[in-house]
Amino acid sequence: MKSLSHIYHPADTRADELFHQQFTANALRTDHMFAVLMIIQWLAAITISLVLTPLNWNGSESQIHDHVWLSVIFGGVLAALPIFLVWRMPGQAVTRQVIAVAQMLFSGLLIHVSGGRIETHFHIFGSLAFLAFYRDWSVLIPATLVVAADHYIRGVYWPSTVFGITNPSHWRWAEHASWVIYEDIFLIVACRYSVRDMWDSAARTAQLERINLEIENQAVELRRAYTANQAIVETALDAVVRMDNQGTITAWNPQAETTFGYSAAEAVGHSVAELIVPVGLRDAHRAGVQNYLESGTSRLMRQRTEQTAMRRDGTEFPVEIAIAPIVSDDTITFCAFIRDITDRLEAGRELKNAMQASEASSKSKSAFLANMSHEIRTPLNGILGFADLLLKRIDGDKEERRDYLQTIHDSGRHLLTIINDVLDLSKIESGQLEVESLQCSPHEIIASTISILRVRAQERGINLEYFWKSEIPELIYTDPARLRQILMNLVGNAIKFTEVGSVQVAARLEPGNNPHIVIDVIDTGVGIEEGALDRIFDPFTQADTSITRRFGGSGLGLSISRRLAKLLHGELTVTSEFGRGSIFRLRIPTGPLEGVRLALGPAADVIRAHAHADRRDPSKLPDCRILLVEDGVTNRKLIKLVLEKAGADVTCAENGRAGVTVACSEPFDLILMDMQMPIMDGYAAARELRRLGYSMPIVALTAHAMAGDEAKCREAGCSGYLSKPIVPNRLLEVVSEELKHCTEVASRENTTRCELTLQSSLPMDDADFREIVEEFVVRLDEQLVALRAAWNRKDETEFAQIVHWIKGSGGTAGFESITTAAALLERCIRQGDTEDYEQHIEGLEDLLRQIRIPVGAN
Repeated sequence: MKSLSHIYHPADTRADELFHQQFTANALRTDHMFAVLMIIQWLAAITISLVLTPLNWNGSESQIHDHVWLSVIFGGVLAALPIFLVWRMPGQAVTRQVIAVAQMLFSGLLIHVSGGRIETHFHIFGSLAFLAFYRDWSVLIPATLVVAADHYIRGVYWPSTVFGITNPSHWRWAEHASWVIYEDIFLIVACRYSVRDMWDSAARTAQLERINLEIENQAVELRRAYTANQAIVETALDAVVRMDNQGTITAWNPQAETTFGYSAAEAVGHSVAELIVPVGLRDAHRAGVQNYLESGTSRLMRQRTEQTAMRRDGTEFPVEIAIAPIVSDDTITFCAFIRDITDRLEAGRELKNAMQASEASSKSKSAFLANMSHEIRTPLNGILGFADLLLKRIDGDKEERRDYLQTIHDSGRHLLTIINDVLDLSKIESGQLEVESLQCSPHEIIASTISILRVRAQERGINLEYFWKSEIPELIYTDPARLRQILMNLVGNAIKFTEVGSVQVAARLEPGNNPHIVIDVIDTGVGIEEGALDRIFDPFTQADTSITRRFGGSGLGLSISRRLAKLLHGELTVTSEFGRGSIFRLRIPTGPLEGVRLALGPAADVIRAHAHADRRDPSKLPDCRILLVEDGVTNRKLIKLVLEKAGADVTCAENGRAGVTVACSEPFDLILMDMQMPIMDGYAAARELRRLGYSMPIVALTAHAMAGDEAKCREAGCSGYLSKPIVPNRLLEVVSEELKHCTEVASRENTTRCELTLQSSLPMDDADFREIVEEFVVRLDEQLVALRAAWNRKDETEFAQIVHWIKGSGGTAGFESITTAAALLERCIRQGDTEDYEQHIEGLEDLLRQIRIPVGAN
């Protein structure tokens, strides 16, 4: 019936849905009616056959008449199939088509068992009327065909069973079929009208639903708009006052309560002129309102003007006010937006005073810079000129002198660059100074800054330390020259104002959507009084006038540093305690960090110098063999050079795993072990050597100088401790002290060597634990083969899955070193650092070869 409904209203989906709901519900009801009717008709057929022809006589003998059996069996079949379909497939077209056929066959059965009586023929017309209850005229077609076929076949061959006579007219069946068709015409018309009525009803219902939904939506929108408007008014920073055309207050928001001192209950219903307009302005206010009501014009309407208002206590204050007329039908109301501008006017006066002071400061600054430019540039140009001449005249074989002079030259040129930047303060203030955004290494900038200032710290007898509080990106986007200039100012100031103690430079990464690098410069110097903190960033200003006489300086450094920090889209802040020290915090954005490697610790991120160290003459080392395990090329080259010049024989290794291998294959008197290395760090390497039985001294080279770091190194098995960067004299002192605890060098060939083996920490004398370890070793061998294959075919997913399995399973099987090595490789995967994959894979394969399962363990 869907096609019929679309004929009437083809575009209304909801009406079509409602129509089919009604049609289906009607079909279900009619199905159940016919299910009951089938049972009644079956019983009626049996009853009629038992009453009219119960027996079939043959002389004195009788038997049950065929009509009875026909009623019982055929009638049961006719009733069963429709009832089954009503049960399993209610409301479907096939069910009502089968019911139509079955109903007409029941009519034929009743006509047959009644002997063709005319009364039973009316059952056909009643059945057609019942079928019309479906409102589906298509069910009448099979019903009519069944009636016509039944009358034709039985009328030709068994006329008495259908017409009650043995010799009817040959066209008697056509007469009966015509009457059926005649009834069909009326029933079809009735069905179509009924369907149209059902669709019209569905369409009206759908329309009412739409109207109701629109009304509900409009009501929701109105409530939402009212709530939003009310929220805006209630939370507005301005006082919002509504009045009628007589000037009576009708609405008073919370800010109006704060501004004028009246609660809403006190204000509503009172005249606005009497409540908040000063006495001298009330007549003018009333006249203005009346003029607008009469003429529709006013110089105050729809624009912000500055006026004077009155608070509850009678005090007058300046306000900014805008009045908007609201016209609704023939009624006019007013809404006033009022803002207290007392603070703004005061700020304006202060700004004017500040501008005048700034102009005066600018004039003094310009005079100062002109004098300083002449005084500083002249000697620096002379120094650089003579340095250039010395560089040109040095013989090629005097590399050490050339290196020293090159350092002097570079430092002098860098100092000149900084001074030139200071002299450009006027450009910074005028906005003419441009900054770059280049990719650079923050560690390199900080380390080079501290390297330049290290001598100054040594001369003052203080420690200069540099360390990381978190992982630091190897590269950031900023202006390296400006960042270096800021650090030179901050660290230089910290050294200058610190007489006892230390200066620390601590760097950390502040992650997030907009990551920043934070550099703290911490000193134990004189500190700054709380009242002076606001002034120290002003040009030509220090905490007090005695500072200049005591420590020197022009007072430009901090001002330039803060302004440069702002140009780099960062900030420079300070906290200080007078007499205890200060912390200057520089925070600048790193730029995008996608694909940038994060390092755990710098190669030399602590710079500590003792003033007395360089004044002591280093002793020569005895003939000895030293293993240097260090991943930094520059550090490795420097330390090896110092040791060899002192008389030692030095062998180098680039990471902890290689260091363990070399130490177990050759005799050494001492090992210098860097703590932060790839593949295997110094802590793991020291623990591994001690586990393997290595008994010679191991001296830690650490870039950390925080509390607890030395204890951590000694806990790992180190016998000595040195912080970076390495001071040559201190290095030789520590090495000499450690060698004193060893046996004579000549006996080192008899030193116990370690056996390069790897054993599980699980109890191998237990058969169950031993089986777990053996299964892990076999599985590890297979996984390492698969790992290398995945790496060769660049299958990153499988590669990462295998590494994760090794990391999780290694510790379970008692091999912590395998878990550590896999964890390092997994971190490289997360950071996208594919360059070290091969070394990590080889390290894992080397660990597998070292695994030994004790013989005889049960």
